[in-house]
Amino acid sequence: MMSDLKRLWQEIREIQATLPEFVRVVEVGRAHPPIEVKAEVAARLLQASSHRLATEAEVGSQRDREVALTRRRAEDRLRREGIAVVAL
Repeated sequence: MMSDLKRLWQEIREIQATLPEFVRVVEVGRAHPPIEVKAEVAARLLQASSHRLATEAEVGSQRDREVALTRRRAEDRLRREGIAVVAL
């Protein structure tokens, strides 16, 4: 039992050592967007096989959605302030 726990945490530490400080992961089997987590959290999720590293395409797509949402919020704020937003 104790050796199983030691082995588990050793695996997690080995995975963590290969990761940058923050990592984007995706839940396996779900259609959720990537989430950004610290390396120590990512290592536990990856070791448990509940998540995988997000692909560059998934990260780019999520970034595009975040940029569009930020732009929409800024335009809505300007409209509320009485400033016209005109797309060119």
